[in-house]
Amino acid sequence: MRQIARDDEKWRNILRGLNEEFYHQTVTTSQIENYISEKMEYDLSLFFDQYLRDFRIPTLEYFYDDGNLNFKWINVVDNFKMPIELLVDGEPVFIEIGTDYTKIPAISGNLKINENYYVFSKKI
Repeated sequence: MRQIARDDEKWRNILRGLNEEFYHQTVTTSQIENYISEKMEYDLSLFFDQYLRDFRIPTLEYFYDDGNLNFKWINVVDNFKMPIELLVDGEPVFIEIGTDYTKIPAISGNLKINENYYVFSKKI
């Protein structure tokens, strides 16, 4: 989730806010999920379904076609979407990817997924 936030100060404030908001309380998973989603200003419901309630590790499937790079998530819950940081020659590129192919102009250079994401990749 820290990678999705893309803002360490915001992420730190969310963690501190959890401690302040729920100090000495018994809470539900739903309360924590809703709090984090609200503070990140991003719907994380499918993220939580994937990473808390499913055993599969998301796999970023990709291929090159007609000068384009095509991506989609496989091994995920229905309608899963999550932004991911790709590193092109060490420079970050952020892309929102879902379960349908996302097409972008082919990236020239060395392409890697930021290693801080808990995902696999598969070139087809």
